[in-house]
Amino acid sequence: MKTALPVAAMLLVISFNSFSQDTLKQRISVFGLYTNFSNYHLNEKLASQGIPEINLNRFSGGLGYEFLFKSWTAGVNVANARGKYSEGNITTKSSLMLGEFQVGHSIVKRQQFWVTAGVSASYVSNTVSIFQEPKPTISLDNLLGANNNLTIRNDNYGVGFFTKAYLFTKSPFSPYLTLAYHIPVAKTEWKADDSQIVDNVKENPYIINITLGCSLFRF
Repeated sequence: MKTALPVAAMLLVISFNSFSQDTLKQRISVFGLYTNFSNYHLNEKLASQGIPEINLNRFSGGLGYEFLFKSWTAGVNVANARGKYSEGNITTKSSLMLGEFQVGHSIVKRQQFWVTAGVSASYVSNTVSIFQEPKPTISLDNLLGANNNLTIRNDNYGVGFFTKAYLFTKSPFSPYLTLAYHIPVAKTEWKADDSQIVDNVKENPYIINITLGCSLFRF
């Protein structure tokens, strides 16, 4: 994963009535995700220049894959959230990608209800574009002409923990709810693919994810 695509987020296990405890079961799920970031220091730079700030609360959707074996679960989730914020003739766009890998173990195990807890590793990429109206005109006879657009990106990695509740039904569309907390492993600067950034700031946002989803396929 390189550029934007939210973290996190989660999946679902198979109904207790429909699997053998010694058999590997797999799920593909869809989910809705609420993500809260503790802070982006870039917002301080934006506010000081009268540029719309990026929202620290995001709603997004995503897909996940998970397998269950006995009392263990493991899965991968990807989510994407986009935001657009305008003030006067200046607009800020943000595209957020979250990727997660989770491993969990059941702590409550009933016929139609499970609760699991575990650890996760996450990747978050936030791409921010700023532009002014009117939008620039590109001339093929003057490709190096003035441009009032810019795009920067921050990539961050984290570790965390989560708890997840599953409600098992005979239908394959069984719901689940997850609460996850991610801690950044390092501070990372903003970067641009074709430009050098000065007066940079380092980001290390702590992240809370709340996920509500249901399974689509099981096999």
